[in-house]
Amino acid sequence: MASITDILTAIQNGVTAANNLSSILTSATANSSSLRVTIASTIFAPSSAAVFSIAKQLFTSGSATYTPNPNLVFCIVECIGGGGGGGGSSGVANYSIGAGGGGSGSYSRLYATAASIGASKPVTVGAGGAGGAAGSFSGSSGGTTSLGGLCIANGGSGGAFTTSGAFGAGGTYGAVGVGDFATNGSYGFAGNYITGSGLSVVGSGGQGGASIWGGGGQGGINGAGSAAVGVGSGGGGGAVNIAATSSGGAGGNGIVLITEFLHG
Repeated sequence: MASITDILTAIQNGVTAANNLSSILTSATANSSSLRVTIASTIFAPSSAAVFSIAKQLFTSGSATYTPNPNLVFCIVECIGGGGGGGGSSGVANYSIGAGGGGSGSYSRLYATAASIGASKPVTVGAGGAGGAAGSFSGSSGGTTSLGGLCIANGGSGGAFTTSGAFGAGGTYGAVGVGDFATNGSYGFAGNYITGSGLSVVGSGGQGGASIWGGGGQGGINGAGSAAVGVGSGGGGGAVNIAATSSGGAGGNGIVLITEFLHG
């Protein structure tokens, strides 16, 4: 696969050839119409305009405004939705139980020209969902991430809480959003559920779903679930094996990464 350097070198070589052709056309217009002079002088840009550079703008939380570089030619926009939080656990004696991990946010990518971006576009970064509080509380869903209406990535849902009645199911993945390429996130893992007289098996919460850019939080081992470690991934579920409670871990925030390709 060609590298960015190879691509930019090829572009530079092509513009150099175009400049040479521009000179030929200009020289040949002595006995030609003015239209050919116009073609030679306006279509072929000077070589200085072909010097490309690459910049990036990164948004990691909240709401903001993307204002493109004035030399923008096109950009690649990448969005990840917020991850869901892990569920909490409420235990009783003789039960080893774990809550579900949160689902991860979806991923969307978009190629956009300077014209389609315009003067600016609003940015929203989906927050990671809160982990379920200690007890019978499910994790919260992650938020939606977007660049205007051009590129949208949805958040994952929170993991379900667990009690002596049932294990905690993992959160659902973030649904496919909007972009040239868009894919869903991943499910959170379910927690364990074991019962028996005098049971001493540890409780194990479900791990949070991994996003395209990192892993989910670890499920708790007779304790609280861990927060997500990757962008847009899910939090781990809490777990207990006695009459106690534990909380779930928070999901990871989404992100908007814009890679700009600039002239001049």
